[in-house]
Amino acid sequence: MNRVDQFFKNNDPKTNGKALTIYYTCGVPSVEKSAKYINKLIDAGADIVELGVPFSDPVADGVVIQEAAQKALINNVTIQDVIATTAKIREQHKDTPIVLFSYYNVIYKYGVEKTFSEFANAGGDAVLIVDLPHEEQQEIFEDLEKHNLHLIQLVAPETNESRLNKIVASAKGFIYMVTVNGVTGQRTELPVDLSKKIQKLVAKSPVPVLAGFGISNGTTAKIAAENCDGVIVGSAIVKKFLDSQYCSKNSIESACNLVKEIKNALS
Repeated sequence: MNRVDQFFKNNDPKTNGKALTIYYTCGVPSVEKSAKYINKLIDAGADIVELGVPFSDPVADGVVIQEAAQKALINNVTIQDVIATTAKIREQHKDTPIVLFSYYNVIYKYGVEKTFSEFANAGGDAVLIVDLPHEEQQEIFEDLEKHNLHLIQLVAPETNESRLNKIVASAKGFIYMVTVNGVTGQRTELPVDLSKKIQKLVAKSPVPVLAGFGISNGTTAKIAAENCDGVIVGSAIVKKFLDSQYCSKNSIESACNLVKEIKNALS
């Protein structure tokens, strides 16, 4: 069974809290330290990891993730490095689901089947391709299935009923519900109509629904997760490393404390 499916099958929200997924840009502060810090964040309470492949021309990422990606690119981080980091995480955490988070250009250039094969062999479980529209995903389904990888679907706040039904029909693993219009980044509050949109998606979805974009602390996480299965947090965690001159002892401690705060709020 895919580790994503296994996690949600075994996770009891009443006992363990709702799911906390974290996003981490691989290569910040370095490839060598990425796995070390991600393992610490898992130990602090992260249930699922989205491992970000740095890309030069992002369209969905806000300033924090953009800056992290640029730093990683300066460090010459490639998709091969991200796959190698996956293997290092897997050495310490056998069951934690790992999602490859990328833009399609990187995967296409490296080779779709090659990417999926190497990622799966390293211990990966799912792929999230930000800029590959649902209408164009069919060409990669065969390679995903061959390597037992799920494609995580994105649903935007303004996704219409017809398109939503199509997305839900092909959903595997979990659905990423984007909470706000715009790019990633920390926010102090979420849209007032978010709960209704989440409830609508949850009612249709055959797989768990996780809410992401704009979740920065325990308070916003609790609000976002009220009507779904958990949350996804990226910028708020990545910013800890950018603000602390690249992963000093204080930065990893601060990031771990944030993970603990959010996980406690989801309990």
